[in-house]
Amino acid sequence: MDLKNTFIAAAVRQRKDPFSLISHREVFGDLIDIERLVTAYSDAVASQPAPAQGEGNA
Repeated sequence: MDLKNTFIAAAVRQRKDPFSLISHREVFGDLIDIERLVTAYSDAVASQPAPAQGEGNA
């Protein structure tokens, strides 16, 4: 799978797995292992409004 499709799939999965994007080690390395970053990322993702009906369906 190419990187573009990998990230599209990760973005779609983010509704169920908020760490699907930053857990991609090929691009982000060990960032997923840094608790402080994961906490800040989780807070940022949680503060985003849910997509409107019909949006976010890749």
